[in-house]
Amino acid sequence: MAILGACTTFNGLSVPDQNTGDATTFDVSAGEAGDDASPFVDGGGGFLSLEDAVRFCVNAFNCPNLAFSTIDAIDVPVDTQHFSSCVDWMNGALPPDRVGIPQTAQALECAAKATTCKAAVDCMWFGFIDPTDSRCVGVDSGPLSDAGYDRGVCIEDGGGVIYCKTGTIEHCGNAYFPSGSICKAGSDGNHYCDLTIPCGTTTDCNGSILTFCATNGDRSGHDCAVGGFTCGTDISGNTDCLTNGTLRNCSTPGATCSGDTVDVCDGIYSAAYDCAAAGGTCDSTFTARCTRPKGTCTPSSPGIDKCTGDSIMLCSGGQPQAFDCKSIGLKCMPAASGQTGHCG
Repeated sequence: MAILGACTTFNGLSVPDQNTGDATTFDVSAGEAGDDASPFVDGGGGFLSLEDAVRFCVNAFNCPNLAFSTIDAIDVPVDTQHFSSCVDWMNGALPPDRVGIPQTAQALECAAKATTCKAAVDCMWFGFIDPTDSRCVGVDSGPLSDAGYDRGVCIEDGGGVIYCKTGTIEHCGNAYFPSGSICKAGSDGNHYCDLTIPCGTTTDCNGSILTFCATNGDRSGHDCAVGGFTCGTDISGNTDCLTNGTLRNCSTPGATCSGDTVDVCDGIYSAAYDCAAAGGTCDSTFTARCTRPKGTCTPSSPGIDKCTGDSIMLCSGGQPQAFDCKSIGLKCMPAASGQTGHCG
């Protein structure tokens, strides 16, 4: 498969605007390896290769539940309207203090290679499912809890918990949960991914793994690194998943700029991408993201996400990247229905 992002054959490529016919000319050699254009991780690499980033964003454009599941599960925002904005988050270089890159990338790569929406969402430890999901056929979790929550039922021989009334699923065998986690009914009658060991009374860190005595009376835990957090005890005495050494909770999933930092809320924890740590800034155009110090384009630049035959001009990591959709068996789809041009 041919990835065209650093190919000088495309230098001077003129991409016609599909609405006006005006052409934008790009120098796509600007992001070549060894250019030293970015001090971010890997000198320009992100969670995924350019090809896998495109594959992931194709799935995200086609599967609305994937975007919501990704930010809630692994604290990576997904733009399902602007293709290069999505690709930039997957492939653009990361701040040098970002932790848990391998753990986060594992879930994203799985979703990139998935061939169905169900399979893509199932790559996340937590996901949103359709009301018509076949795993909910004939499932009755009984009355809602006193707090109004679906009590859930165990599926996959105890390897998962499905909440059909609220349309969510958890995969106990995902690397997010400590080894040995299975679906269990807690003392409160609700179902959870828990460990088969005594609850105990302490909250502990084993590397990035946080374990604790849950409110249901069972021992539970998760890998903080999956969402880019460290496990530790902050100055207030909280042992939990920490952002820059501090417990930061939030309630509304999304990505926002806080000075030169991208704050990403998964609905419980707030992760931080420190753009300034490598000379970048936070750009709130489309989905909030880090700019790159020597970037020559942004996802909103003229000519970006435009098709030339089946090649699309992307902007990832601040550099223009020409990508041939045919190299992954797809076509370049012009902008339509609120979405920019994209492979599809």
